[in-house]
Amino acid sequence: MTNEAGVRTMIENWARAVSAGDRSAILAHYPRDLRDRPTLDFPETVRGIEAYDKTWRFFFDNPCGPIRGVPRDIEVTAGDDVAFATCLVHCDGTSAGPLDFRLTAGLRDPAPD
Repeated sequence: MTNEAGVRTMIENWARAVSAGDRSAILAHYPRDLRDRPTLDFPETVRGIEAYDKTWRFFFDNPCGPIRGVPRDIEVTAGDDVAFATCLVHCDGTSAGPLDFRLTAGLRDPAPD
């Protein structure tokens, strides 16, 4: 699997986790030290993995039907240990109603233990 294919798979798996309401899988690829890094995300800026997890409440608290997240137009630039990806995502069924947003991700291989 190429690095680009691996990043695409990661984004598709993330979208499936959103559709399943699987918060652990949604957060699976975020660094555990997120608490030390400010994160800009919809709908607000948060600090910390626990605070970021809480931002997902508006998706899941009062769904308007089955939640479905669909990424499209995935673009990936990947090297040996870092990658950058963007895509458009359409979500239906969330408590916020239908949403269209852009996902932008900077990824890196974790440092070896």
